Amino acid sequence: MSQQDDIIQTQFVIAVSGVETVSKAWWLVSTVNGADSVASNANALATAFMDAADSLLTNNAILTCVKWQNHTRAEKVVISPNRGGVLNQGSHPQHQVLRFNTYGHAVPGDPLWRNALNLSGVGEELSTRGRLNDAAAATPLLAFLSAPLDTGATGVVMTPQIRKRTGPAQFVWFDVERARINPRFMSLSSRKYRLCV
Repeated sequence: MSQQDDIIQTQFVIAVSGVETVSKAWWLVSTVNGADSVASNANALATAFMDAADSLLTNNAILTCVKWQNHTRAEKVVISPNRGGVLNQGSHPQHQVLRFNTYGHAVPGDPLWRNALNLSGVGEELSTRGRLNDAAAATPLLAFLSAPLDTGATGVVMTPQIRKRTGPAQFVWFDVERARINPRFMSLSSRKYRLCV
């Protein structure tokens, strides 16, 4: 079971036409409400992610799995929600993604640090000439990436984090202060298969 001050890495794997894209996010367990299992908290996180992203995603963009890995203690779980978006239309090709950037300071006054989450499977009709027509459509996902998430009365409260490398295999984490979307679709150079194994 996760404890207060644990660092959790989550990976959201979305498949479009069988090709998978993975997006990572980091969280700090800021409050433990009860004794929910790791799988229960991971399921709540997956539901919150899809509730925030599904208005951008087509029904052929499937969240095939969510990987939850605790970097503080030995906890790891993979769940398979197999939930698609809500748009009944064609999606952009798998390699075209919207990038959601999160920003924060390790110490006030220090340089601003950035992490990013790429979202594939976005509906074609939401864009014109490679740009998202209405950035307001991304508001729920921006809120998900920048505000604390409560997984339930017997779960945990998780605060989104920025990860900063300080040395070989050494990192520090600090709170996300804000999130922004780059409305221009980006092309990924490679995609993978079987990320949920």
